[in-house]
Amino acid sequence: MIESLKLKKSDLFWEPFAGSGVVSLFAAHHVQHVFATDLNPHAIENTKQNFEKYGLKDKLSIFQSDVFPPVEQSFDVIALNPPYTDKEAEDNIEIMAWDHEHKALKKFFSGVRNYLKANGSIYISWPDYSGFQMLEHLMQKHGFQHEVVSEVSEPLDKKNPASSQSLVYRVYKAHLPIEKSLD
Repeated sequence: MIESLKLKKSDLFWEPFAGSGVVSLFAAHHVQHVFATDLNPHAIENTKQNFEKYGLKDKLSIFQSDVFPPVEQSFDVIALNPPYTDKEAEDNIEIMAWDHEHKALKKFFSGVRNYLKANGSIYISWPDYSGFQMLEHLMQKHGFQHEVVSEVSEPLDKKNPASSQSLVYRVYKAHLPIEKSLD
């Protein structure tokens, strides 16, 4: 994910589903300001501690939220590693990886237009076991154009990679179509 991000000093950056905030922490070195959201209070505290540790707490606005920040702000870049697994979460640990019926992801795409600048980009990391087609369909359904900007394959059996199946992760870059004027 981090290698795929295209950031500018003037950018406003938002990471929903921030977890430990590692993507936000990286972005803080390259953008004007970082916003982060996560449902898990432990993740919020961990992200705050990480930003304090690296002297970047003034560049962070963080909120406990299931998806969207409670601010009227639009962002140049949004980057997310959402929960991948379609399973009901029962605690704060499971909520980091499980999202029953992909409800949080669907909520994100149904409302993200209100948070994305006209020329803004969304970067989303997604594994093959959760279905690339499901994510691609969701982006198209909400009017986003997308492309794969990175793909990584990791063997499931690291001791014998040649004989094992692989886990594939993609990073997608999505954006809204550019409106053409009728001149």
